[in-house]
Amino acid sequence: MTGYRTLKLGLLPDRETLNPRLDARCAWMFEHGLVEEVRRVLGLGFSPGCKPFESHGYKQAMQLIQGELSLRDAVFYAQRNTRHYAKRQITWFRRERELEWLKGFGDAPHIREAALASAANFLLPSV
Repeated sequence: MTGYRTLKLGLLPDRETLNPRLDARCAWMFEHGLVEEVRRVLGLGFSPGCKPFESHGYKQAMQLIQGELSLRDAVFYAQRNTRHYAKRQITWFRRERELEWLKGFGDAPHIREAALASAANFLLPSV
């Protein structure tokens, strides 16, 4: 597309930090109502075969409800699948041309500062 410029920033935390955060997020979802949410949606008449129930976490919550997985296994598979998905996302975005990688999480002050600096340089390039 002509006439447009884009700034592409990507977050790239190290896996030793990313994976525990992904695992904690999945566990948190199960501890804070994911299974109950799936039950409510099913109670509204939605089919267990609906596409949204194929997403990470929801699929395992559905399998738990249907008696196919224990809670422990549901959390385990949700965590594993989420980690694998994150790895595929990073692989996918590494092919993206002109993407500027910021090595960390967006909640880190130095990453936010780097992102703002990149945006400022992009919008107001040095003359």
